[in-house]
Amino acid sequence: MRISVVICTKNRRDDLRITLNGFFSQDYDNFEVIVIDNASNDGTKDMIMEEFPKVKYTYLPININILAQNIGIGLATGDIIWRTDSDSHPESNQTFTRIVQIFESQPNLDIISTTETLVKKDFYEVELSTLDKSKGSISEGYLVKSFSGPGSAIKKTVFNKIGYYWEFGMEELDFSIRALKNGMTIKCFPDLRTLHYSSENDRNRSERWLKISTQNLRLIVKYYPIRRLYNLIICYWGQLLVGLGQRVRISFFIEYLFQSLVTIISTWRDEREPVANKDFTRIIGKNEYYKGFFSYLKNLF
Repeated sequence: MRISVVICTKNRRDDLRITLNGFFSQDYDNFEVIVIDNASNDGTKDMIMEEFPKVKYTYLPININILAQNIGIGLATGDIIWRTDSDSHPESNQTFTRIVQIFESQPNLDIISTTETLVKKDFYEVELSTLDKSKGSISEGYLVKSFSGPGSAIKKTVFNKIGYYWEFGMEELDFSIRALKNGMTIKCFPDLRTLHYSSENDRNRSERWLKISTQNLRLIVKYYPIRRLYNLIICYWGQLLVGLGQRVRISFFIEYLFQSLVTIISTWRDEREPVANKDFTRIIGKNEYYKGFFSYLKNLF
């Protein structure tokens, strides 16, 4: 099986160098690396051309953020798409070999998630919120309802069937819900770890908060049945608390007020395809907004 590593980046030359070295150290040789550059001006192109001539590199004149992943997926020739960030790579050089072995032994498996490991936070492991270790094993994997953005393996056939990512903000969760609605299977293998260096380059905290907040609302309106739309209220106020904790600029709070209303109305009108009540637990699971809101309050006080 051929693996296509798809990376979108902007102005992260030094982080990307570490990332690419991590991938080219894999002991599995049937893979390609595709980099879609969102208008970098920090020498990213020259670094790739000089140090990583095997990379399939595409420069975009404008920044389209995560949508650049979709361009890379369209160019991919692999059976497996490796979803990652420009500041992340597998911890072990045997990861790709293991991924292929898993897919070959479990032909009905569609998505494999690794464990995101935050390098700058003493290698703290971020556990998927839907990981239930009573549903599986270390060797066979655990059934989950989402996957890790910094490191996951997705069969190309999944994209062919359900489409690609929406724009930045909760894109992995939206993709996971669509996959599960179409009867696909996602598993996490916690012993497969992805090192995430959490680059601060080209991150605007306030803009990032605003986009993620409105995309959360969009996700709820799109998929949650009417009886569970109380999550909108919990999510709205919960994101406000997150914004306060991150010291988001006041102008973005004002913008959030208006964008939230527009997002709710437009999503209801154009995108609503709610999960049936009987399938809610299987596809979405526990109410993560409710859980997250009270966890935040507990840590705050």
